[in-house]
Amino acid sequence: MPIGYWGLRAVIAGLREWYRKSELSCDRAGLLCGQDPQAALRVHALLAGVIDPSKAHLPSFIQQAREYDAVPDVRESVLKMLQLVDSTHPMAVVRAAELQKWAAREEYRAILSGDYPRRSDDGNVKFTDEARAAARSYRDGLRQSADPLAKAVTGLGATVSGAADSVRRWPRPGDSADEPDATPPNPTG
Repeated sequence: MPIGYWGLRAVIAGLREWYRKSELSCDRAGLLCGQDPQAALRVHALLAGVIDPSKAHLPSFIQQAREYDAVPDVRESVLKMLQLVDSTHPMAVVRAAELQKWAAREEYRAILSGDYPRRSDDGNVKFTDEARAAARSYRDGLRQSADPLAKAVTGLGATVSGAADSVRRWPRPGDSADEPDATPPNPTG
């Protein structure tokens, strides 16, 4: 059953992506506990195979993540995706770079100052709002990526969205444009 197989593969790929994102959430939780971005960076360097973190050049480590994200062509993007698709954890340099980006954002500072959602607010949260926020996060991540495949997917999404908007604006049977007395606009003005 090839259709069932590919459907199942799509579900598994989605769950693995969720699992990889949960690892990034764990990294954030660790940073909130330790509150030392440089220590978190050293931990990721150790995960990547650095033997002595005191001798590691951490800016070069972060540069590796930038190079990983900015592959030169779509072919290498596809190879990167194929390498990642069965993985349950993001690469250590990617985890470190994502954590460094998050530590530089206002959201991190707000949480440290005590401004974050509380359990008492859970009753007011709607699932649809959370799903929209997650979709926005993925969309923003694709837009900010330097990866050529991500840019192609973003462009394709924009094209499909524009086409869907155009189709929604087409007149339907029974609209005033279909009435016998409706006259088309005069193109000469």
